[in-house]
Amino acid sequence: MAIVILGVVLAVCIWIIQTRKFGWMAKTVILVVAGLGLAGIVLVVRPESFLGNTAWYDRTPYKEIWFLLLMLLGMVVRYFAYAIEQRRDRIAQMKKEGQVNPQLGLQFDPWEFSYPLLFSVVTFGGLLGQVKDGGFTVANAMLSFQSGFFWQTLLKKSAPAE
Repeated sequence: MAIVILGVVLAVCIWIIQTRKFGWMAKTVILVVAGLGLAGIVLVVRPESFLGNTAWYDRTPYKEIWFLLLMLLGMVVRYFAYAIEQRRDRIAQMKKEGQVNPQLGLQFDPWEFSYPLLFSVVTFGGLLGQVKDGGFTVANAMLSFQSGFFWQTLLKKSAPAE
């Protein structure tokens, strides 16, 4: 439940940042403070007991937080990979038009960047269904990253056929 609340609050923070005209430094500070505040709330609501021989990163909610962060990192990497693919297509088109050695940067669209975050709760639910009671292993970490990287594929499989 805490992870769902964390996802909703983070999505609201991102929406607030996009609707207001802040500099990138202010946006970064707002996200970091909101993230740390939410992490503190999760830790206060669910106090940790130190009994047992399980590593701290393999306990709830820490392993779920790691899975969430890796999934979000996968979504970010997918956005930049797609931006690079679009840049390559634009360069190829410009070369066809006769421009010699065109120099283009990546086009960053904040709405396209935040679009996967709208579906992060759904994607994370599917991820947790796959991981189940498994610990924080390399295989589960890679599954988390891949779930974020291929988030649109996961949603297309569950979407009704047109």
